[in-house]
Amino acid sequence: MMNEARAQSDPAFSEWQAEYLRHISAQDSTQRVKRRTYDLLHARPGAELLDVGCGLGDDVLALAEVVGPSGRVVGVDRDAEMLRRAREKAAPPHVEFLEADARQLPLPDASFDGVRLERVLQHVDHPEAAVAEVARVLRPGGRVTILEPDWGTYAVDLPDRALVRRVLDARTDAYADGWVGRKLYRMLDDAGIGAAHIDLVPYLSTDFEQSSRAIDLAHAHTPGLARGVLSEADATAWTTLVTAARERPTFFSVVLLVLASGTRAA
Repeated sequence: MMNEARAQSDPAFSEWQAEYLRHISAQDSTQRVKRRTYDLLHARPGAELLDVGCGLGDDVLALAEVVGPSGRVVGVDRDAEMLRRAREKAAPPHVEFLEADARQLPLPDASFDGVRLERVLQHVDHPEAAVAEVARVLRPGGRVTILEPDWGTYAVDLPDRALVRRVLDARTDAYADGWVGRKLYRMLDDAGIGAAHIDLVPYLSTDFEQSSRAIDLAHAHTPGLARGVLSEADATAWTTLVTAARERPTFFSVVLLVLASGTRAA
């Protein structure tokens, strides 16, 4: 829920984002879906792969182990601080990190066997342009996997239905595209990525504290408050709801992630 200019220039946001990525990646459920994205790329020794929105570079290094020294893995991110941290890790010679926008990749046409994106397009204005770039740099027969949440599916068990709807809708609208998950099937087809396959991955939490590290429910009202679609009274009521939820042993929330994969036409 951050505009692109701040994401590129705010050190505090970069630190928060790095901690968020470390927390999310450490979860067993995340590791399972990451491995699924690798499998759907058909990653193999000698392959040349691209990870767009690579963040701290952990997936780049994991893929580098799969492709081996005869292959190549490039990680791209628009956040210079994230890339600095990624480059500090011990990377083999067949790994490269580039600073670039997903919608303007500084890479040749048809130069990769597979391209991977994970929770990137929700932060990109006009994500269709990024998917078109993915198709451009893919070789004919190359594979793409994209994992994105659909924040319109985010559900949490709180008693004030009307307030929950207003708060979560405003939170969704604070992303560049909070509904991008439901658009992936169409966007792949529009970009010439055929044989698209869709998996739905639920992110379910019954642990308030664990959930709050991934989805900051206590501050979910702040985008709506800032945009004037929520009142101070709404903010107070929301804080009361969330405080009560924290103290109950029956917290429940879920959001669907959409995992889309396909092949570039020959």
